[in-house]
Amino acid sequence: MLAAFLVPLLTIRYSVALPAPEPAMSTVPAGQLTDTVVAESSANPRFLLILLYLAGVLTLVSIMVWQSRPFLLYIFNEGGRLSFSERIIRNHNYTTSFSFFSWIFVNPSATEIEAREIVNHEMVHIRQRHWIDLVLAWMLCVFQWFNPLAWLYSRLVRQNHEFIADEAALQQTADPAAYRATLLNQAAGAQVVILVNSFNYSLTKKRFEMMKNIITSPYRKFKVLTILPVIAVVLYAFS
Repeated sequence: MLAAFLVPLLTIRYSVALPAPEPAMSTVPAGQLTDTVVAESSANPRFLLILLYLAGVLTLVSIMVWQSRPFLLYIFNEGGRLSFSERIIRNHNYTTSFSFFSWIFVNPSATEIEAREIVNHEMVHIRQRHWIDLVLAWMLCVFQWFNPLAWLYSRLVRQNHEFIADEAALQQTADPAAYRATLLNQAAGAQVVILVNSFNYSLTKKRFEMMKNIITSPYRKFKVLTILPVIAVVLYAFS
């Protein structure tokens, strides 16, 4: 995401010699040309488009603030005084399980076994600081709210977070069946909040299938290097 915004700002300058163009002679009378320019300026829709764009940005920022407000108030009033090891919150006002920055909200109706599996899952989000990805993805949606690919990208980032957390949690749990059962038990009552990693987000067949894919190769991270030829081709195409 950062590269998509920063790379276009890089400018490589070089000199190209071109023959000077011939001056074009206008056949339109001067008075008529002035009237045309004034008419086009007054009908320019750029100002309306800017207002529409800013309205979309302000709307999305307001949604984020409105959704985050109750969690921030609760954390500052109660959880803000807790140590890192005590940032697990069970409150009947929050009936789903999720992590919000470094705080874990656990469904109060969850059993001790379910709570243990949920905490293991959410701690992966916290240790890997997935909230940074969520903030960046949401900023992308805010400033490119008109771009459907931005929303798709944000959704895929969240989905990838859950795949990563599932993989790590399954390696830590002593009972993988209990972990999958906990996912199913927590499936109901999911709430959509922008800046949280929800335990039961994207609870689809694909997510359960991904849990069966046990990858032990130490070289799998090198697969990311396959993006380098793509970057080279893109830079060459737009140079």
